[in-house]
Amino acid sequence: MSLLTLGEEHRGTPNNIMAYDINKFRPRSHSFVEVDDMIRPYLQQARFGHVINITSYGVDRKFLLALCERWLPETHTFHLPTGECTITLEDVHMLMGLRINGFAVAGSTSVSYSIAEELLGEPLTNTSRKGQFIKMTWLKEKYENQMTLTDASTIEEILQKARVYILLLFGGLLFPDTNGNTIHLQYLPLLSDFNKTGQYSWGSATLAHLWSAHGMNYEKTPHHCAPGYRTFIDHFEPIDFTWRPYLELEDLEPTDSGVWSSKTFIISFTYVEMHHSDRVKLQFGIKQGIPDPPTCMEEYHKSQLSDQWPYDDWKDHYKNERRQWHNRHKTVLQGEIMPQECKPSPDYMSWYATVSNLYLSPNRYLFDPRSQPSTSNFQQSRPPIPNMQQHFQNTQQNFNPTQPPFTPSQQYHHQNPYTSYT
Repeated sequence: MSLLTLGEEHRGTPNNIMAYDINKFRPRSHSFVEVDDMIRPYLQQARFGHVINITSYGVDRKFLLALCERWLPETHTFHLPTGECTITLEDVHMLMGLRINGFAVAGSTSVSYSIAEELLGEPLTNTSRKGQFIKMTWLKEKYENQMTLTDASTIEEILQKARVYILLLFGGLLFPDTNGNTIHLQYLPLLSDFNKTGQYSWGSATLAHLWSAHGMNYEKTPHHCAPGYRTFIDHFEPIDFTWRPYLELEDLEPTDSGVWSSKTFIISFTYVEMHHSDRVKLQFGIKQGIPDPPTCMEEYHKSQLSDQWPYDDWKDHYKNERRQWHNRHKTVLQGEIMPQECKPSPDYMSWYATVSNLYLSPNRYLFDPRSQPSTSNFQQSRPPIPNMQQHFQNTQQNFNPTQPPFTPSQQYHHQNPYTSYT
C-alpha cells in the first residue's frame, strides 16, 4: 500500500514538478540581531545561550526546493532513494542547542495587552500590534534604538530588553509566521520568569512549528540548478548518505539524549505533530524494519488558534497529546544500538520501493540503478552525474554561522538512564 495518500497534492509528483515555476519558491530569512552583553546571562538562564550565536547566511533555495519535493506530510519524512529520513529532535538539539527534555510549549492563545505592557515596559498600540500579534519592525526598533542599557539600568529594564530579543528570535528564526513580520503574544507569559522559561522544550516546539508548513524567508539567495539537485539526489546510493553525523560529538544536555528517539506528539500551542522516530531508526543507530502505518495528522493540520477559545481552561485543549509528551520517556525506541552507522536492509528497501517514489527526475536525466546488475564495473557503466560540487561551494561561501561549541567525545548513548523527567 502506497504511503503517498495525498496524490497530486504532493509537491513532488511529476506533473507538479513540471508545472511549478521554481522562481516562485521563497524560503524565509533569519536576520541576525546583535546580542547586548548585558542581557546575555539572562538568555543563557532561559536556555537560549547557543541558538543566539546562529548568524545570518545565504541559502541555496533550489536545493531546498529539491528537498521539499521529497517531503511527505503523511509521515513527516524525506523519501530519498536510500530510505526515509527526517529532521529529528536530536538534530534540533545538536544544531541549535535547544532543550528537548522539558515541558510542552503550551498556554493560552488569548493574552491580555496589560501583560505585554508589564513584561515589555510599554503599552501596545495600533502601531506596534495587529490583533494578538506584535509587529517585528516595532520590536526591532525598540530593541536597537529605545532600550539602551547602562550600569544604572535596573534588573527589570534588562529583563524587558531580553524579552524583546527573544521575541525577535522567535519571530525571525524559531517560530516565524507566514509573512515573517509578526510574532504572537501567546509566547510572552512563558517569558515572565526566565527560570521557568528554561524548563520548556523549545526544541520540540520549534520542530512542531516547522512541520506545520511554516517556513523561513531567505532573500537574495543564490539561483542554482533545481533539476541538477533533483538528479543528484536521484543518484544517491547507500554509501552516499550519512545516517549518524553526530557520533563523534558531545550533546550539550546529558539528560536530553534519553528522549530524542521518542515516538510522541510534539507541541507548540495549537500546532501538534507526530515525531515518527520509528520510521528513521537508522538515525538513532538501530536497525530499521518495516514500520507501522503512520499516525494520521490530517485533523491536526486543520488546527487554528481560535480552536482553543471555546474551552473554559486552555489546558483542556489537546490534553491527551500533552499527556503523551509528558510520558515521552516511555516511548523511546527499543533495540540494540549499533556501535557504528548501519545501512538499510534489502528487505526494507524492497518494501520501501513499493510504497514510495524513489526517483523524480525525467528519464533522460535518470540512470535507474534498479534495472542494472550489481557488478564491479557499476560505477563505470553509469552516465556522468551532474557535478554539484561547485554549486555547494558557491552556497558555502555565504554560509558561516557560529555554531554551539561542541567537543569530541565518546559515542553518546541516547537511551542512557537518567534520574528525572519533567
